Amino acid sequence: MMLALAVLLFFPALAAGSLFGQPVSGFVSPVGTSVIVGAFIFGIGMQLGGGCASGTLFTVGGGNARMLVTLLFFILGSLIATQHVGWWFAL
Repeated sequence: MMLALAVLLFFPALAAGSLFGQPVSGFVSPVGTSVIVGAFIFGIGMQLGGGCASGTLFTVGGGNARMLVTLLFFILGSLIATQHVGWWFAL
């Protein structure tokens, strides 16, 4: 329902090219090797961890201590990725 509402509200602004006198455009970039590899790694990690980031935060907030391990590795993976982001963008 929220997606449909967002589309109904923002598609006319994107089609017109401006909103309240300000230029509006979509940000589209080509799909490269890094996106494909990253999506594959994300999918594997999601299966091994038992949930995506929002699901992990939800279950940790609900008291599931097992998901703390998943949250820890989400954080570690993010920190490691920031050190290698240039290499991924070069693919």
